[in-house]
Order: sequence, then structure tokens, then C-alpha cells
Amino acid sequence: MQAELREAQKRIRLLEQENEILRRGAAYFTQSQLPELIYPLVLELAADRIPVEVAFRVLGLLEARVPTGAREPVTDRD
Repeated sequence: MQAELREAQKRIRLLEQENEILRRGAAYFTQSQLPELIYPLVLELAADRIPVEVAFRVLGLLEARVPTGAREPVTDRD
């Protein structure tokens, strides 16, 4: 029973993250159709602790297309 509850909670968190990605993605895409805005969106989502892998999957992106500098973590020094 506990394992099922944990799995359900994990699935709910994932669905909430996916919903947030879609909501914010829609806001970005209504502002402009420029594909350059997708990666700042992914970085913004990552800053809010939404896994990049989830953002890429939901937005239908390939991680290999991310500019090299965008993969580097942002530190306090930056």
C-alpha cells in the first residue's frame, strides 16, 4: 500500500511539472514564434527545479540541440 502511494505521489509530481511546462511554454509561444525562446524557457524551468529531461520531453526537443553554454550549471559566481 505504501509503495503504491509513493508511486502515485511521484506520478502526480511529474504530471504537475508537465502541466507547468505546457502552461509556461504556451505563454512563450504566444509572445513570439521564434525558436530561440525555447531554450531560455528550458533554463527558466530548470531554475525552478523542473528537470531538464522532462522539459525536453514535454516540449518535444532534443537535448543535443541545446547550445553548449546552456548545459553548464549557473553558479553564484556567474
